[in-house]
Amino acid sequence: MNNISLYHKEQIDVPNSKNVYFQDIKEIEDSSVDNIYLHDCLDFVIVDQHSEMLQILFAKLKPQGLLHIQAPDLKQLAIAITFDKIKIDIAQLILYKSRLFLHTSQNIKDILEHNNYIVMKQKYVNIFEYLFICSKSA
Repeated sequence: MNNISLYHKEQIDVPNSKNVYFQDIKEIEDSSVDNIYLHDCLDFVIVDQHSEMLQILFAKLKPQGLLHIQAPDLKQLAIAITFDKIKIDIAQLILYKSRLFLHTSQNIKDILEHNNYIVMKQKYVNIFEYLFICSKSA
């Protein structure tokens, strides 16, 4: 298996990847995945379990494997709401969609680095969502 796309409630269509429910990641063989796409999942994991989840993902990646994380940034979302750049009904869906936590991009970067990931690329994909591409540290 080269690429997997982890999901929480709804599968994400990532070309050439297998969709895996995020709680089933432990069933994937260690050091077997080139790319893990984590789209909108960390917000549904208890904050105290972020490190455990990221360490499990770290184990599943091949030595040159990459972790791709995309999720809303709470700070950017607040700015978008304040300046009417996003419709309030869309913002409410993001804020109240059974999330356990909302992050800022800096918060995620800190968590990634604390869990031995090297942030190779960080950018916003739209007005309120960030994307990180990370590799495993040595």
